[in-house]
Amino acid sequence: MFTPSICLESTFAPNKTTMQQIISTLIQDEIKLNRLVRTLDKLDIEATTYLPNNAVVIFELLKLNERPDYEKLLDEYFTRIERFESSEEMVEWLTSI
Repeated sequence: MFTPSICLESTFAPNKTTMQQIISTLIQDEIKLNRLVRTLDKLDIEATTYLPNNAVVIFELLKLNERPDYEKLLDEYFTRIERFESSEEMVEWLTSI
């Protein structure tokens, strides 16, 4: 008998490399959109509502949302995103904490 949830679980059980690729892609998207929003802001176009909330997803994937210093880490994440650090640097930082 076909059970979709079991099939989905066995099909999508990301290994460490896949998880890093997913996180890296989310970070790359956030960096690009942050640049776009900042550029639009310079043109007096308010677009911050279009920023994704990838940080929450990333932190949940890495279980960082369970840490007592979650808010501090989140602030640091956004500071680094605003400095346009590369996704590789961001993944390295996130996996080191």
